[in-house]
Amino acid sequence: MPVNRQEFDTRLENVRKKMAEDELKALVAYADNRITGNVRYLSNFSLKYSGYQSVSASKWIIYGGSVVVVPLEGNPKLITDCDFASSAVEELSVIKDAEFSFDLGLAVSRALGDLKGKIGVTTWDKFPHTLYSAIKDRLPEAILTPSFIVEDLRMIKSPGEIEIMKKAANVMDEATDAAVNALAEGKTEKEICLAAEYAMETRNPSPQFVPQTQVVTFGQRSAAWGYPSQAKLRKGDMVVIDLNNEYDGYVSDIARSKVFGSAPTKEQKNAYDVAEQMLRTAVQSIRPGVKAKAIWDAAAKVAKESGYERNFRPLISHGIGLDIQEKPSVGLDETILRPNMVITCEPALLMKDFGVAVEDAILITDTGRESLTKYEKRLEM
Repeated sequence: MPVNRQEFDTRLENVRKKMAEDELKALVAYADNRITGNVRYLSNFSLKYSGYQSVSASKWIIYGGSVVVVPLEGNPKLITDCDFASSAVEELSVIKDAEFSFDLGLAVSRALGDLKGKIGVTTWDKFPHTLYSAIKDRLPEAILTPSFIVEDLRMIKSPGEIEIMKKAANVMDEATDAAVNALAEGKTEKEICLAAEYAMETRNPSPQFVPQTQVVTFGQRSAAWGYPSQAKLRKGDMVVIDLNNEYDGYVSDIARSKVFGSAPTKEQKNAYDVAEQMLRTAVQSIRPGVKAKAIWDAAAKVAKESGYERNFRPLISHGIGLDIQEKPSVGLDETILRPNMVITCEPALLMKDFGVAVEDAILITDTGRESLTKYEKRLEM
């Protein structure tokens, strides 16, 4: 187990303190097969797949959900609707009261008992209507309300989590190096992506490794920020490599840009220099006590003053941890940055014929920040 059992006990204790402050009788932490962090934070279990399964001759369900029910008192319960995840539950979950049920609504309602009053629901925007309706039908006096208790606690990483995230960042550096070294004329974006993913998978100790969505694009496709295709690499192409991986449940993120096979053109170099300056300026703005949106403001100012305001991709930063994007979100977010948050900083410029991007994962320290990803940032190969 990458995080020790005592830490999970502390997480549960902190969640219950917040529940009492918010006058919640229980908390329902929900995860689908992509946004898994809240359930994993409480149980160490996550479900990474989904699909259709028949439950009778004429009825099908779409499985892929999991829930942790946290009462204000008593033991939490883990419930999943995926029958072949039982071995993973047994191997990974710190919550030993676990149940499989095709009918999540029935199982969750049963775990909640005959509660009246407020029940907090995490991942509210992804919470299935069928699950919501089933709980409301069985517990008519319960009030289901959005809760960000778990997400807010997850923003501050423990020493154990930071240690894992540093290892994840090291893998990102190695995967980026594997991708850059694999670049050769005629190779496809998919081939370069596979070189990076091989490096990620062979270095990840978790039995639940599932590659995240990668961006590897050449030439004009680098302006579209697309997924890897069969496009072939040519001399003079701008190459954008934006990778993220999972290491023992925790995600890291990195982006680098290279010009392949020739010296950069003036336009390529100018755009890259501005993007790198945006990164440096944005990173310098990261420190405890400032609002998250200050990072966006710092990068946007560089783009505007350099004449690249129209080419500036608005996504500049986001929290990272058990999910690839989590709180805080940078843009309009006025969350105050605090030590032991981990965020990305990823300014990008999208031109007519190419795009450029540079990104690092940043740990906020007591006095400033530390870059966890360290791969070199030369534009030239």
